[in-house]
Amino acid sequence: MAQKDIPANITSGRNDLTSTLRLKSKNVKVYNLNVANTAGNVGQAVATIVDGSNYGFYACNFTGYQDTLYANKGPDLFAKSYISGAVDFVFGSKAKAWFESCDIETVGKGCITANGRTNSSNPSYYVFNNARVYGSSGNGSAFLGRPWRPYARVVWQNSELGDVIHPDGWQKWNGDNDTENVDFKEFNNTGPGAATDRRVPFSSVRKEAVNITDILGDDYKSQWWVDTNFLQHSSELHNSRYLVQRRTVRFIAMSIGTEKHVTEHRPLLPTTASDIKTEDRPHALLGISCVALSAVCFSLMSTMVKFNTYTMTSIEAIFWRSIVAMTLNYICIWYSGKTLYVAPEDRMMLFYRCLAGFSSISFAFYALSQMVLADSSVIVFTSPVFTFFLGACLLHEHIDIPSFACAILSFGGLICVVRPGFIFGYDHATAHTDGSWIAVGSALLGAIGQAFVFITVRKLKGIHFMVIVHYFMLFSMVGSLLYMLLVQRVFVIPSTFGVWFAVVGSGVFTFVGQLLLTKGFQLEKAGIASVMRYLDVVCVFIWDYLLLGEKINFWSVVGAAIICTCAAVIALRKAHSS
Repeated sequence: MAQKDIPANITSGRNDLTSTLRLKSKNVKVYNLNVANTAGNVGQAVATIVDGSNYGFYACNFTGYQDTLYANKGPDLFAKSYISGAVDFVFGSKAKAWFESCDIETVGKGCITANGRTNSSNPSYYVFNNARVYGSSGNGSAFLGRPWRPYARVVWQNSELGDVIHPDGWQKWNGDNDTENVDFKEFNNTGPGAATDRRVPFSSVRKEAVNITDILGDDYKSQWWVDTNFLQHSSELHNSRYLVQRRTVRFIAMSIGTEKHVTEHRPLLPTTASDIKTEDRPHALLGISCVALSAVCFSLMSTMVKFNTYTMTSIEAIFWRSIVAMTLNYICIWYSGKTLYVAPEDRMMLFYRCLAGFSSISFAFYALSQMVLADSSVIVFTSPVFTFFLGACLLHEHIDIPSFACAILSFGGLICVVRPGFIFGYDHATAHTDGSWIAVGSALLGAIGQAFVFITVRKLKGIHFMVIVHYFMLFSMVGSLLYMLLVQRVFVIPSTFGVWFAVVGSGVFTFVGQLLLTKGFQLEKAGIASVMRYLDVVCVFIWDYLLLGEKINFWSVVGAAIICTCAAVIALRKAHSS
C-alpha cells in the first residue's frame, strides 16, 4: 500500500493526516507487509503509525523520506525488516521498540532516529540489534539519531554501520544544546561508520549489550505477538543477509481473543523448517520445576497466613504480607533498572486489577481464618472455573462442551468440600470445624475476585509483571491500613518470634512464589504449567495436617480431587486451543 500525494492544505496534525497506514489495535502480528509514503521531500510524510501496544512486524518494508515509521506506544518488535528514509525516519515519544536484524537505508541527508522521551520515567527506548545501515545519500551524510526531546534514549549494538554514518555519530536537535539527559549509546558495532573516537560528547559506549527483555519484558517468549522464530540465530541470519521482497501480505490482528486473517502465505523467513533450528531445551524440567516450587511457596504462604490469624485479623495479615512482599519486589525493580511508569491508557485497567486482587485476598484470607485451611484453599482454587465463565461472558471466548462439563462437575466437588448439612448431616466428625456459610461465601467471592484478576491481567500484557505486583501490593497495603484505621480501629503488632517469623515468611514466600511462577510459565508450555499449579492444593493439605494439626475430612480430599482435575482439564484445553 502506498500514498503518493500530500494535500497542500495539511499544515497541522500531519502525523495522522499524511500517514499511509495507522494501526490502533492491541496484540498484533504483521508479516510481509509493504507500506510506502512516496510523497518524497515535502516535509513530514508518515508511512506507518503504530498507535497500539504489543506489535510484532516480521519481514516488512517501511519506505518514506521524513518520519517514515512512528512507534508511538509499544512495546514493539521489528524483526528482519527494511526501513528507509532521510529525516528522523524512525521516531516516537513513548514506545519501547526492539529492531532485530533490520536493513536501514538512508536515501538523503539527515538522522535515522528521533526519540521523543520527555522525562526519566518515560519508558521510551529504541534498541537496534544486528542492524545493517547503508544508503545512497553519500559518505558521512547520515546520523544515528538526534534528541527530539531532552531524555531521548537510543542504542545501536552488534550492528554493521556503513560509511553513510557521519563520524560524529549523533546530532543535536536544530542547535539545541540541552543534551545533559540524552542517553545515546553504542556497543560492539562494526563497519566504516562504527568508529567511536570522534563521537559527540553526549553519546557513549556501553560495556555490555542491552538485553531484549529490557524492551519486551522477561516473558516476551510467551507473548502471542512475538514470533521467536525471527529472533533465533539472528547473528547467523545477519551474516547471510536476506533481501526483503514484495510478497503477499499476511496480517494477523488479535483483539479481545479474536484473530483476523487477510491473505495467507507463510512469512519470508523462515520459508522452510530447515531455515531455523529448533530451540534447544537443555533444561527441559526447569520450567515445570519452577512452577512446582512456586506452588510449594504459595502453600507455605497460606499456612503462615493461617497461623497469623490465630493472633491477628485477616486484614492485618494482608497488611504485613503486603509490606514485606512490596519491599522485596521494589528492590528487584530498582536493581534491574525497570521503571514504575504506566502508560495513561493502562492505568484504569491496572486499578481494576489491584481492586480485584485486594478484594480477592480480603475475602480469601477471611475465609482462611474462619475455616480449615485445606477447605478454604480448595474453594478459592475454583477460580479457573469462574474465569472460564467470565471469559465467555465478558471476552466472548468460545465455550466447548468438555470444558463446560468440567466446569459444572467442579461444583459437585465444591459440595463435597462445603458439606451442606442437609446432604452430609449435622453431626459428622468435622462438623464443629466446618466453616459457616458466611465463610464459605467469602471463599467463593475470593475465587470470583481471582477470576477477575486473571481477566484484567490479560489486558495488561504490555506491563512487566513486577510493576503490576508493586502496585497491587501498594494498593493492598493502603487498603488494609485504611480499613484498620476507619473500621477495625485496632492494630496488632506481632510480639513473639513465631508470629514475626510467619509475618515475614508470608511476604517472602509470596514474592519468591511469584518469581518462580512467572519464570516457570516462560519456560514451560502453558497447559503443563497450569496443571502443576494445582500442586499447591496437595501441599496445603500436607502443611495443614503436619504443621497446623487440623483434622481434614475425607470428603474434602474427594472434593479437592474433583475440582483440581476439572480445573486442570479446562486449563489444558484452553492452552491447546490457544
